[in-house]
Amino acid sequence: LVVTKLVAELSDDRIKDGDYILCVNNTRNAEEMKDILEQQRQVDMLVGHPYVFTTAVPTGGLRLGMEVRHLLSGLALFVGEVERDGAAAAAGADFRPGDRIIGVDRRTSIADMMAVLPMSDEPEIVVSRVPVLVFL
Repeated sequence: LVVTKLVAELSDDRIKDGDYILCVNNTRNAEEMKDILEQQRQVDMLVGHPYVFTTAVPTGGLRLGMEVRHLLSGLALFVGEVERDGAAAAAGADFRPGDRIIGVDRRTSIADMMAVLPMSDEPEIVVSRVPVLVFL
């Protein structure tokens, strides 16, 4: 789950738009978390700020080499499978399944990103990745 809208009393530096909701009331199942958030007024949440980075991928005539998906109601593109013989792999780009693409060549709407991605010779891609949590 991704934070997309904040309640006024939560809109401080602790939780921000684009953060990942990692756990709600001790569950990590996305459907269960969604149900809990819709039904309960008070919850315990584990929220993580995303790791965001930008990478340029020179295509050199190759296909980008990764599956890109999106939800009709979504705010980002999602990386599916990353192929070993595509431009992304050849450029050493660190794309992983599940990464969110939140910008391509300074465009941020899904329609614009989907339109420019296959047309750009060296797309500059902004990626948001789920934070890695380490419990000691």
